[in-house]
Amino acid sequence: MLNSTDATEDANQPVPPPLDEAERPSPPTNLSQNQGVVKAAAVLAIGNVTSRVLGLVREIVKSNLFGASDLL
Repeated sequence: MLNSTDATEDANQPVPPPLDEAERPSPPTNLSQNQGVVKAAAVLAIGNVTSRVLGLVREIVKSNLFGASDLL
């Protein structure tokens, strides 16, 4: 819990100077930097869809092997 002495101690702390233009991080201007993220996201999406389809095929095969009806 803060009391009034904590607030005055924080107010007495020095404020860091603003960053110079050379020290500021610049936003990515090259689109090739973002392409790696897009490719990684595409690989994950394709893997997810493939996993779902293979899971469905696995369940269909298991149900046919153990004598379930075709209505499932």
